[in-house]
Amino acid sequence: IESRHYPERLKYVFLSQRARAETLVQQRQPGLIEAIIRDQRRNPAYDAKLGHTLFQLMVPLDYKAAAREQSRLLLVLDEYTANLPWELLQSEGEALVLRIPMVRQLATSRFRTRVRSAGSNSACIIAAPETHGFNRRFPTDIKALADLPGAIAESQAIEAQLRNAGWRDITLTPPGKSALDILNTLFERPYRVLTIAAHGIFEAQGRDGRAYSGVVLSDGQLITAVEVSQMEVVPELVFLNCCHLGSINNGYSTPNRLAYSLSRELIEMGVRCVVAAGWAVDDAAACSFTSRFFERMTQGDSFGEAIFQARRSTYERHPGSNTWGAYQAYGDPGYRLR
Repeated sequence: IESRHYPERLKYVFLSQRARAETLVQQRQPGLIEAIIRDQRRNPAYDAKLGHTLFQLMVPLDYKAAAREQSRLLLVLDEYTANLPWELLQSEGEALVLRIPMVRQLATSRFRTRVRSAGSNSACIIAAPETHGFNRRFPTDIKALADLPGAIAESQAIEAQLRNAGWRDITLTPPGKSALDILNTLFERPYRVLTIAAHGIFEAQGRDGRAYSGVVLSDGQLITAVEVSQMEVVPELVFLNCCHLGSINNGYSTPNRLAYSLSRELIEMGVRCVVAAGWAVDDAAACSFTSRFFERMTQGDSFGEAIFQARRSTYERHPGSNTWGAYQAYGDPGYRLR
């Protein structure tokens, strides 16, 4: 978003157990927060000072005490505020999302009125598709993007947790599958759970002059919001990790906006819960987060509690990484996979 489009004010509505909804309009310096996080979103290292500064800038003075006192938080965000890193906010020496469960919901006027869901415990796990031929569609010298061993390990961890819970109908695509193989698998049949771990790009200019966003496949093809919207049967739970291009200095990666663009389409389709990486992640920490999240979901925890436990476990095992806060969780906090 160009600097002239940064809003000068943000509107906050605080819903509590009282009979009123408190509304506050906060004046802000346009572009300040955006400038602070512009480079940091590609850095998976934990910076407590950054989280404290973001809390001071992003939470209105009148709501700071209330934010610290909550036992859980549900953030209802619009198109603009969804791109801000609410998960990294820190107060009194600890990140809010490590102290209490916090889940997002997206305010939207677009939605699918009739939603069909899978009738059985089926899962589709897409891991590290082939990316050879990337430069055929995009003006770059890169013929194929880097391998993603972390994405493969993450996908195998998801499969293991589902199988431990008794799921047998699982499709795990082997690494290096072509665009056609991936699309065939995606549309082959209904899935209750869909996970994708791959390279992603946001508004990358193709050789035809158009801007493209989505999951990178072979020959420069993509899974975009358009293909996602064509899924007739809607998954209940979707897990996306598509920000690995943050390690390539080519201007193709804007993790928070890529996460939002794909999440928005899924939410408007009627997906119950979406988890998407909106920040660069550490591979080992991402695998820990994913494994713990699916462990808790398959054992009966609610979505909000599973996300909370995954964040805390990842922080304890990888205290130098901010991967616990990189994942944006949208959905019904009370949803259960069982």
